[in-house]
Formats: sequence, C-alpha cells, structure tokens
Amino acid sequence: MKQASKKEDTKQRILDEALRLFSQSGYDAVSVERIASAVGIKVPSLYKHFKSKQEIFDAIVAETYRRYDIFTDGIDVHVSESKADEKVFDGISEEMLAKKVDSL
Repeated sequence: MKQASKKEDTKQRILDEALRLFSQSGYDAVSVERIASAVGIKVPSLYKHFKSKQEIFDAIVAETYRRYDIFTDGIDVHVSESKADEKVFDGISEEMLAKKVDSL
C-alpha cells in the first residue's frame, strides 16, 4: 500500500510541475526532460506514469474539468437569449488555469 501511495504522489508531482512549466513557458517549449528534472526524477521514471507529454497535458485538463464540475455543481445558471452573458464566460478557462498555478 505504501508503494501505491508513493507512486500516486510522484504522479501528482509530475502533474503539478508540468502545469507550472506549461503555464510559464507554454506547452511547446516544455520537454519531458524538463518536467522530469523539475520533479527530481529521470525520464524513464516519468514514462512509468505517463506515456507522453500529451498524456500529461490531457491528465491536467481532465483534473481541471473534474474540479470545475465539483465547484460548479450547485450553481444554477439562467441563460437568456441575449449575448450579454458571453462576456461573463469569456476567459473562464484561462482564469481557472491561472488560479491553479497560483495555488501551487
């Protein structure tokens, strides 16, 4: 059980560092080697948790959506026919990502 806990901790550290690096430098500028180095592991160890940089990114997005769903689950939204509501929701994904990075 302790081994599984350590594995999950490493996996979460990979996600946290990848998110920080993607936010700072952009997806294309961040290599798997850079993520592994930030976590303090070797690249082969990173590949035990994720098959690719894209898979890491997909896991970050999935977790962000999961947390967003939990956060917004009890919120009732009344949508009107006007386009006025669009301004409220413009950039919400960017704000969520920025808040996630700030919380690290």
